[in-house]
Amino acid sequence: MCGRRTMTACALLLLVVLAGVGAAFGDIAPDMARSAAAELAAEVVAYGQRCPEVVERLPIRPGTTVRDAILVHSYPELAGRYYVVSLVDESDRVSSVVGIDAGTGQWQWYAATNGSRRLLEVSETRAQDIARELLDVRELQSGQLAFRIVMMPDKRLYWHAGLAGARVSEVFVDVQTGAAYTERDKDAAGLTRPLDLAPGPPPVDRRDEIALDGEILSRDLPSAYDIEDVPYHEQITPWYCGESALQMVFDYYGPYISQHDIGD
Repeated sequence: MCGRRTMTACALLLLVVLAGVGAAFGDIAPDMARSAAAELAAEVVAYGQRCPEVVERLPIRPGTTVRDAILVHSYPELAGRYYVVSLVDESDRVSSVVGIDAGTGQWQWYAATNGSRRLLEVSETRAQDIARELLDVRELQSGQLAFRIVMMPDKRLYWHAGLAGARVSEVFVDVQTGAAYTERDKDAAGLTRPLDLAPGPPPVDRRDEIALDGEILSRDLPSAYDIEDVPYHEQITPWYCGESALQMVFDYYGPYISQHDIGD
């Protein structure tokens, strides 16, 4: 009887350990993301060879190689969502980027870049220095900051670190500009706002005139118009941009419909 109880306890302990391992290592490794990006690049280049007339319009060109794979996390869950994998050309400039789902390893999007020397203008080391300049250095011990990259609702990437025992609990550093914020000013700075449009006059209603003239002048329309109280829904996958936009529209005008249902 004791032996059976011991074996049962060991089996339960093993299940707990395996569940913990699965939770810790659920995302694919960076090398797998690089491999998936390399396979996609080969497919795009092969397509360009079969159809020379479209080569100039393809975001990925022959001669590119895979370099960095950066894991982007959601906020505030801090869960790994997707990798941004950079492709560099023969002059060692980042010519294009590929998005790889961190859970499945499948590519979701790819695009050309402006040809910069590096994918992130602000390195993690520089983000550490910026954070120490922002905060009281006496409150920040060496090695206390563990940075990860997060995508905020403003659709920008930030180095993010949680702080224990300091006067602030979070710090954010823009990966392109180096601008730094804490949890105290992130809302005012717009990090948590999907849009930052000043309310303006509603569009001019000229439907009667259009029916007569058959045309409308662009100067009669505002460049932007902020509709208040539209609920915000972050896209739940890297490729659900259309589904998340429609979910906000449906939720504003009528019943709540999930992004999965819209996608189906």
